[in-house]
Order: sequence, then structure tokens, then C-alpha cells
Amino acid sequence: MHVAGLLSTLLVNIAAILLLSPDLYPQLRHGLFGFNAFLVGQSLTFFASATTTTTVLAPLLTLMTQLLLAALLAPAKSPVFTLPFNVIMTLFLWQNMAPADVDTAPPTEYKLKLADAPEIVFRSFGQVFFASSTLAGGLVFLAVLNSSRASALFGATAALLCSLYSLEHASHLVPLGLAGYNGVLTGIALGGVFLAPVNVPSVIAWGGGVGFTAVLQGGLYCRVLGTMPFCGAAVAVMAMGTQQVRVIFVPGDEVGGTPEENMGNAWERLGRKKEDCEGGGVEMNTVKGSNSNGQDGQGDPGDARGVFVNSQSRGRLEKYQSFLKDIGRNLSTNNLQTFLQKTGMEAGDLEESQHFIEKHE
Repeated sequence: MHVAGLLSTLLVNIAAILLLSPDLYPQLRHGLFGFNAFLVGQSLTFFASATTTTTVLAPLLTLMTQLLLAALLAPAKSPVFTLPFNVIMTLFLWQNMAPADVDTAPPTEYKLKLADAPEIVFRSFGQVFFASSTLAGGLVFLAVLNSSRASALFGATAALLCSLYSLEHASHLVPLGLAGYNGVLTGIALGGVFLAPVNVPSVIAWGGGVGFTAVLQGGLYCRVLGTMPFCGAAVAVMAMGTQQVRVIFVPGDEVGGTPEENMGNAWERLGRKKEDCEGGGVEMNTVKGSNSNGQDGQGDPGDARGVFVNSQSRGRLEKYQSFLKDIGRNLSTNNLQTFLQKTGMEAGDLEESQHFIEKHE
């Protein structure tokens, strides 16, 4: 099974080198065009649907599908995640799977106990790589833990939450960790990789993404579930970056760092933002974050677009702006003195307002 995955990865990378512009080679070196092909090769072998033709054709179709989905999701400022894998896997497996292959057996009774938590977490991590045993899943969990404690924590928490939900609505998914592996992916992706849960709105967005994952996997109950629940939930959360929200997304130039680094940078930006607001006599109204693509339309937690002056300062600035429009028509010292008398402003106030406008407007 692993040989098929490696072969698919090799084929798709060769095709990407030949087809893509050198500008995309950094993404190629980071494995962004190979991981979907690896999952396709694994799934075709796992479900006994791999032939010589599909082993060669599936990776190529995966690459084309990834490029198409990247273009379609560009307005939502979201990466494609594992959507190409889900599309290709579904197309190849549905045409080779008999109706009897779909698991329609009635749910089995399963009583979740606290002692079962490690097994559920380990099996959930293992199922990400089609490894159903507790031992294999435990090794995957330890590898993630060694790489990032935050990823291990967020992934394990999401796996347990999704499993608890499935216990109530689809208990047949719980014992083998099939109810948790989509939660693992969502928890890690939104737990410092693409989203920085360092403030309350971002934590709520993380929890909403995990909850959406649990609901989707319950509604899409089928043995060939893939990672569609994770993709649907992650894309939905990433699309929030196009709106005026206080959720903090990881800027594009920081994606690829560890979750600890990304969240640390987000904390630092929030601290600077608070200091700037307090020092400049302004109050923070909203903080916009940049998504994984780092588009300018997303903004950045460190910019000045989310700050607003208090009503008194705003009133003075509006009067001053109106005066600047009129002064060009009839400029004189008497007009300036009359303006200062009417507004009750001192000369120093006028100069301070001018500096503020130049800095923030």
C-alpha cells in the first residue's frame, strides 16, 4: 500500500515539474503537490481498486484537480487542503464499488469510558494514514507531539470532541477511530497552522470548525468517507477571512512555521496593536487577520485599519478636514484665527490633529 502511495507521489511531482511554472517550485519542494497524490495512491490500494492504469492516471488527475480547485477557491482565500484527494478517490471508488461494499450495518452498542480516550486519540491519528491499529496510531501521535505540542493537543481535543458527537449519532464510527481522524485534521489545521486561536473569536472559530466537522461526518456516513468533512469545515472557516471578523488568520508568509511560532507572532502583534491604540488615544474596534494566502484584502493584525478614534477626536478631525477643503479657496491668517476660535482648538491641537491624519487616515 505504501509503495503505491510513494509511486503516486513520484509521478505527480514529475508531472508538476514539467507542467508548472518555476514560480511554483517552492510549493513543490514543500510537498504541496505530492500529499494529495500520496493519499490517492494509498486509498486505491486500501480499497483494492488499484490497477496499472489507475495507478498512473489517478496522480495526474489529482494534479489537474488541485490546480482547478485552487483557482476556484482563490476568492475565498482558502487553500485546497485534501479536496483533490476526495474528488479523485470518490470518482475512482464509486465506479468500482458494489452497493454491498457500503457499510450499512446497524450501529453497534459502544459505551465510551474515560479509559478509552487514549485509544480513540491514537486510532484517530493513525486513521489519517490508513493505520487502524492503536500501536501505529500511537506512533503517529508521538511523531506529531515531537514536532509540535500544540498540534498534538489541538488534534487530540478535536478527535475526542468528534468521537463524542458520533457516539450519540453514529456510534459505529467510534471504535476504530473513524469518527476522530477528520477531527484531528481540522484541529491541527485550525490550531495554529492557518488560524491563530489566541483570542476569544479565534477560539470560537476553531470550535465551530471542529463542530462542523463532526456534523458533516455524521451526515456523510459512508465507509468511503475520506476527508471531506475536514475540507468542508476548514474551507468554511478560512472563508471567514474575507469578512470583517476578529478572527486572526496566519499571514501567508508565516504559513509553514510551527503552530507555536505562528501563535507567538500573533500574540506579539496583538500586544503591539494594544500598545499603539492606548498610546495614540485610540481604541481597537476589530482585528483582521491574513489567511494562508496572505492576500492584501485580508489585512493584518498589525495594520491600522481596525482602529477608530473616540468621538471627541473624530469631531475635531472632521472639522479640521472641512476647514482644509475651504482654506484653499480663501486662505488668510484671519480665516485661520476665526476657525480656531470657533472650534475651541489651540494651535498645538491643530498640529497634533494634522500629524494624526497623516499617520492614520
